[in-house]
Amino acid sequence: MEDLIAWAGRAELRPVAGLGGDILRLASMERAYSIAYHHGIYPVELCRRGRDRVVIGAFEDLDDARRFLVIEVGALVREKQQMPQLSARELPPGFVIEELPTALWLSWFTGSAEFPIGERSRRRAMNFSRVERASLDAIETSFLEPAGRPFYDAA
Repeated sequence: MEDLIAWAGRAELRPVAGLGGDILRLASMERAYSIAYHHGIYPVELCRRGRDRVVIGAFEDLDDARRFLVIEVGALVREKQQMPQLSARELPPGFVIEELPTALWLSWFTGSAEFPIGERSRRRAMNFSRVERASLDAIETSFLEPAGRPFYDAA
């Protein structure tokens, strides 16, 4: 997790003590992100100052949860550097998003993830689909590259 902690430092997020089930919790004065383990899944949770923790993505695999958190931190890094946000425009081959009554379900050949219903969650799912199975270093490099290559195009 040291690589993820170092990346989070670029967005002024620091490791802090977590709650029950937390594998990693990173926080600033404004927000906190957690990767937890509950009932066989790895939820990634966000808590903004003065609000409750909410699940922003739930994954079957810890490495996928870590990739997703790298994307979330990457958006903060780009914002801090006044770079345009990155956004996947379409799903890669083999990925499907289904809108279920209570969630968005992203599935692919080797796994799946669940996201809350909403346009922001759909963008998060699409962005994750671009990096599934990529190394954390490659994802970070993409977020530091002005146009987001090789995984994204600047929005």
